[in-house]
Amino acid sequence: MTATLGMAVAQSSAPSTASANLVSIRVKVENEHDDPKDSTTEVVVKKLNIELSAANSVTGSVQVNSTFYSRDLGSNTTVVEKKLESSANLDSSHSAVVTTAPVQFTYTPAFSKKVGNGRRAKFTKVEATGRKFYGWSVQIVQDGRLLGQASSASFLGENSKRSD
Repeated sequence: MTATLGMAVAQSSAPSTASANLVSIRVKVENEHDDPKDSTTEVVVKKLNIELSAANSVTGSVQVNSTFYSRDLGSNTTVVEKKLESSANLDSSHSAVVTTAPVQFTYTPAFSKKVGNGRRAKFTKVEATGRKFYGWSVQIVQDGRLLGQASSASFLGENSKRSD
């Protein structure tokens, strides 16, 4: 999955946006899926492989802020699952690669359960529970200045105005 820059910061508490297009960000989502035998629960582990490419004016260490979002299947809302911070050093080629720590999502999708047996058996619906991966956002900051940002969907991120 590849994302491009394009969101503008609307909140005053966010880093300054004067330099928001100095770093381009490409993100690949790495996925591990475990479907335990004899269980309806699913376990998914995600991590981001973030490739940074900076303008010539950007050198040195930058802070990489990654946020993983999930969908709470019980309340049907989008929540921040985990925020991760790491750093990257932009060398003379003005590029760097950062891989986030893995983040685990565990959920049980809705399913039908058989109640009774024989001709009078009925099926009841069991509602979905847990948190399912929903998306990600990445911000690149240096000395309090926002140098670039990307997300898997335009409504995810620190500047998201959408509420569920």
